[in-house]
Amino acid sequence: MRISFGKADVSLKQYGIIQAPLLYNDKPSGYKAIIKDGKLVAVLGSGYKALPNQIALSIANEIADEVGAVPFKKFYKNRHVAFSSEGTRMYATYIVDVPYDIEGRDNARIGFTIQNSIDGTLAFSASGFTFREFCENGVFVGLRKLSYYYRKHTKNFEVKKEAIVKNIRSVIDDMKRVIEEYRKLVQLRLNREIAQKIAEQKFLSKKLMPDYITIGKNRELLEFKEVDLWTVYNDLSARIWHNPKTGLDSKRAQFQALHKVIPIRV
Repeated sequence: MRISFGKADVSLKQYGIIQAPLLYNDKPSGYKAIIKDGKLVAVLGSGYKALPNQIALSIANEIADEVGAVPFKKFYKNRHVAFSSEGTRMYATYIVDVPYDIEGRDNARIGFTIQNSIDGTLAFSASGFTFREFCENGVFVGLRKLSYYYRKHTKNFEVKKEAIVKNIRSVIDDMKRVIEEYRKLVQLRLNREIAQKIAEQKFLSKKLMPDYITIGKNRELLEFKEVDLWTVYNDLSARIWHNPKTGLDSKRAQFQALHKVIPIRV
């Protein structure tokens, strides 16, 4: 049994990326290695199309300008883009600089994140978010793949910019509908059924619970107060967002869990 590399594809070498087919007993295995800056970062199917993060960021900046959004720098230490430590994943955030009133209780803004990876962990995709001004916490909502809208050629990429712009506009429209959902939450009250779901949701740790929801050792609901759902939603989302021990992927998973117990329909 012998595993070796075939002839390397160096067409992305200017981005620090080399792709090499994996051979099993000198025959194609159907897999290839992704090497970034001399380090093996992933083994993926031979049909995987690597889109360099530098190109994805350039596309993201152009698209944001096209839809009237501006770079949003409150997420990543006064920068609008963040890369993973190995440089394999990228997140770029943009905001539409228009405040939306939430029934006199708060102001929220809407935006979107464009993300990409070269190791198969993230599709070239976009997700919407809202940003609450008073507590400066964000909430991620939804995900749309954009990888359908580019094609790799031997030396460069062809990007269907109009199709991506259309999808980003759809994400922004989704976030406007989320604002309407937020306004409805102001009028609704926390009841036993919702409190029970919150207590039982394992992705929402006990440390995230506000003081008006008390749960036991086995996550059973012990006590709750009938506050409005906007307060519940904001208290939970703020605790998720401002937790310094969780990364963006963990926060996304927790927001998904939050939206299962307090549905936000778009």
